[in-house]
Amino acid sequence: MAKRHSIKFKLGLSIIIIIGIFSAVSTLAVLNFGNLISNNLEDKKSWEVLSIIDGLQETTREAGITIQQSDESPSNVINNLRTDIDKDFESLYSLTADNSEQQQLLKKSEHYINDFYSKIEDIITSSSADDEATLKNKIMEAARPADMTGDNKTDEFQDSLTKITDIENAELLERDNQTKQLQSQHNR
Repeated sequence: MAKRHSIKFKLGLSIIIIIGIFSAVSTLAVLNFGNLISNNLEDKKSWEVLSIIDGLQETTREAGITIQQSDESPSNVINNLRTDIDKDFESLYSLTADNSEQQQLLKKSEHYINDFYSKIEDIITSSSADDEATLKNKIMEAARPADMTGDNKTDEFQDSLTKITDIENAELLERDNQTKQLQSQHNR
């Protein structure tokens, strides 16, 4: 026959089993919570990348209009735009440091931006004798969006930014699915 254990032994064993179960559940909860926090931080980075890219697209699309409507000299406006864009690229390189494909796409985009602003700076330099209205019109013409000029470089720039956006959106979706899985495991 089975050996009879004392009540103290059974009670002690029950407490040890309960503590073991509680410890295991607590450990899983902490791990899941850590994953949720990690996903949340990565989502924040992704949203920052998407926001900066949206701003870059807007800035390059509207550079000519910004110069045209500004009360400042075109060279001051260009310098301010370049400073802002340089900061944006610095942030993007930092935020996407763990993704080599995005880094390559950023390099292509930055090359386009440098060419774009060099072209405008050349117009400013070569048109120094023109009055400011004529100069602004020349810049406006040179800075027209690709759909108006048929510029393939601008299309490549937009394509690069779109690919970076697609990568970030895919990562957001993947993390969202992971979060839903973790939450469904917790709700069981």
